[in-house]
Amino acid sequence: MGSAVPDDRDDAVPDDTEATDADDTDLDDMDLDELDPDDLGTDLGTEDLDPGELDEALGLEDGLEAYEDPGPYDDADGFGTDGDDSQIPGPAVPGADAGADFLAPDEASVEEAQRLAQRLAIVIVTYNRPKAMEELFDNLRRFDVHPWRIIVVDNANDPAMRSATADFGRSIAALWDDAEWTGDPRTDRVVYMPRSKNLGPAGGFNAGMKKAYKLGAEWFWLLDDDVLVDIDALEKLAAWMPAHDMIQGVRIDTDDNPVTDEGDFSPATGLLSPMPRTRFGRGGYRVVNAVSFEGLLVSRRVVDQIGLPDPRFFMYGDDTMYGYLASRVTNPVAVYDAILYRTRPDSDRAAMSLRSLGKGSDRERYQIMRNRGYIARYLMQCGSYSPLLFGIGTCVTAHREIARLVATDRAGFIPGAIEVFKGWLAARRIMHDPDWKPMTPLGSLTRG
Repeated sequence: MGSAVPDDRDDAVPDDTEATDADDTDLDDMDLDELDPDDLGTDLGTEDLDPGELDEALGLEDGLEAYEDPGPYDDADGFGTDGDDSQIPGPAVPGADAGADFLAPDEASVEEAQRLAQRLAIVIVTYNRPKAMEELFDNLRRFDVHPWRIIVVDNANDPAMRSATADFGRSIAALWDDAEWTGDPRTDRVVYMPRSKNLGPAGGFNAGMKKAYKLGAEWFWLLDDDVLVDIDALEKLAAWMPAHDMIQGVRIDTDDNPVTDEGDFSPATGLLSPMPRTRFGRGGYRVVNAVSFEGLLVSRRVVDQIGLPDPRFFMYGDDTMYGYLASRVTNPVAVYDAILYRTRPDSDRAAMSLRSLGKGSDRERYQIMRNRGYIARYLMQCGSYSPLLFGIGTCVTAHREIARLVATDRAGFIPGAIEVFKGWLAARRIMHDPDWKPMTPLGSLTRG
């Protein structure tokens, strides 16, 4: 058999295969992973959790030794000059056809893609979908380009998922000529991360990216558990990696049409516009200020500057805000290459748009309204907050949720409306919390 996957940080990362979250510490006598998933989105909420403490609770300040900076952004890319935050550009202009003056790059060769993927980690978050994960595992086995790590964050701590991941790790080791799979995240290509409680998509991607970061990943490719990936996806994405630091490929929905429920983010109202992103221009890409964690590719340099996804969102709005924050330091791009296919209908992303009136749960309604508070605080941090226009956006959001109740669940109208109101109250508390802090840029923890 071949040698183990190369790693130069063996001493920095503890074994994370047990569902005890060994690298987490107590958070005001209450471990984040001990919070019931219902509590994360209802009465207890997460608006009172400080992000610096969350970083500590998730192990972000443990084992993040000094890391050699890969260097400043290239001036020619317009991403800044010397790494000084004072020279970071403002937000990207959504819809700008930045590639109008040249043609889209050709798909990279397997050899070139493998070179660019030598420190690329796939991060998959799953919750009670072992069958879907088996299909995704079978899909990944067929890749010609071998990612450096495949990190599986299991929010359900499912024994069946643990077994399936171990089988996947052994098969990958044999297929890709690695050393025998041992379950050690410091050396194995496949890393299993069970969580003792459901952290939601936001917390799952936070934990998975944190682990990949500590292991030394240069790129993070985020996947849901209900997708299948194009076999040539890494070759397609590799063509864009030399010039861009945040890349969103086209997703194909279950009806075989491209996903078009994502508009551009309006910092004034805190809403996604109803205009789908369908124009790419001759350059094959479009500058955007909102992304989806479904298939998003992010470089370490972006994580150094804006930190990890905020787990306090739990779900809804976490990826949109992450894309907006990234647009403050680089130019996120949506590219015309189709890279993955959904295997089940999903209306989660549409929850932040103006167009969706699909049926939702009371828990979703609460979190959609509550997370308006987090969005507002990040906009305040960026200097983009408009009280009047954001208030209008909040009214539009509440009106949409009430309309959804009337259209799809009249029998549950009163409890649903109560959750909308409770979410609005929680958002108000977040907006006026004097101790609120944004997520910590990881570059500040690893340098100096």
